[in-house]
Amino acid sequence: MFRSLFLLTCLIAIPAIAFSQAKVRKTETISTTSKITLAKLNTIEIKGTAVYTLAAADSDGTLTGNLVYSLPELERQKIAQALSKPLAEIPANLTANNLTAKLEKNTHCPEIHFEFAELNLEISGTRLQLNRFILSLTESDQKLSRALCIWTERTNKGVANKGIVQYINLLLKGEEDEEQAK
Repeated sequence: MFRSLFLLTCLIAIPAIAFSQAKVRKTETISTTSKITLAKLNTIEIKGTAVYTLAAADSDGTLTGNLVYSLPELERQKIAQALSKPLAEIPANLTANNLTAKLEKNTHCPEIHFEFAELNLEISGTRLQLNRFILSLTESDQKLSRALCIWTERTNKGVANKGIVQYINLLLKGEEDEEQAK
């Protein structure tokens, strides 16, 4: 009886101890500085602000993330007038999900530059075109920021980046096993 009780206690205690030792990490997010970015709607120039939030990094120097293009009230009015639509049909924010950006050649901290190819956003059934543009990420004390700085330094030196890219993705996704990135 004592053996059975001892065995049962061990079977319950071992997984509890292992679970308590698992490293649970919070996800980190990081976004570029908001920047006025020009767009074209037919022949009309539109001024909105773009912000890119990083979702994943790849060892080829590309990133995946979400871009939010915000339209000030006056620009929304301009668009509504050009499209002969009510202002209520013109959103204040346009989003491009899973958008790929690449590190600008020789970019480095304290300000990392991300390059974006031409992008078309849909607005009220019409195409809003953003030509190639660059957004910047300013270095901070955040772990993710430091990891991105290391990535750009290594990329500029032509050093392999698999480990640091894995670590960046670990920070972004908040996975439990920190040892994966080493």
